[in-house]
Amino acid sequence: MKSDVKAGITALVLSIGYLVATFSATGSKMVIATPIEPTLFPRVIAGGLIISSLSILIPAIIKQRQEGDHKEEKQEPFFTKERNTILGAFIIYIALFNILGYKISTLLFSMGTLTYLNKKAWKRNLMFSVIFVLVAYYVFSTVLQVQLPIGLFKI
Repeated sequence: MKSDVKAGITALVLSIGYLVATFSATGSKMVIATPIEPTLFPRVIAGGLIISSLSILIPAIIKQRQEGDHKEEKQEPFFTKERNTILGAFIIYIALFNILGYKISTLLFSMGTLTYLNKKAWKRNLMFSVIFVLVAYYVFSTVLQVQLPIGLFKI
């Protein structure tokens, strides 16, 4: 089975699981003066993920049937050192998100992963990380009015 087919199936299963999880999520107990439920946005995201995974899966299946299974595809191992390192950094980021707060944990994660991927451009990585954190914080806190964790340092 080709890697695009595997990726499409994996993404589709995870997307459907995410959609199912949105139906068991409890909304806010606050009275909201809008007919839109708090779970609408996650459901829209899940729908987009399902459509995206199908857009990967369907062409890959069609291509595989046209070519047949005669072509041997060189399989790259899924768990490479680079992927494991970034996955580990992401797990640490999730664990420290509430402790350090959004700004510090996201800055450390983005700066760390970008520098790991491109060690020579650390100044650009730092600039991008700071701008990303500030813009995303503004969008979430001001535009979307989502409270992000402040953390121990109250930054």
